Amino acid sequence: MPPLRGTGSSAGVSVTPEKALQIGAVYSCVRLLSETGSMLPVGVYRAKSGGRVRVDDHPLVPLITDAPNPNLDSAEFFGQLLAWQLLRGNAYAYVQRNRGGVRSEHHNRRPAPTGRRFSFSNPK
Repeated sequence: MPPLRGTGSSAGVSVTPEKALQIGAVYSCVRLLSETGSMLPVGVYRAKSGGRVRVDDHPLVPLITDAPNPNLDSAEFFGQLLAWQLLRGNAYAYVQRNRGGVRSEHHNRRPAPTGRRFSFSNPK
């Protein structure tokens, strides 16, 4: 998929994800797909011979299934990630850790249209 950076089209019009959302069909499709996808069940699973088993006592379960951060519930979090994936071709989440290095929150990060690469260290 080519990068969506607002480059000119064959008609000579610059198309950005923000401009595309002003078209009713684009907005409706992105909304339908992201809201529907955000309703899918999520969980933490452990590989087991011949399949997998759901794990309910893992520390990531509340961050994934209930509230990734104080501002968003799980459905809003995943819906926003899906919408950015559909519009920009990428979606990012920042993992915030507490002083002990344990994951405490997940925050969505708007995909940068500049092509910059970011790296975060893993404190251990």
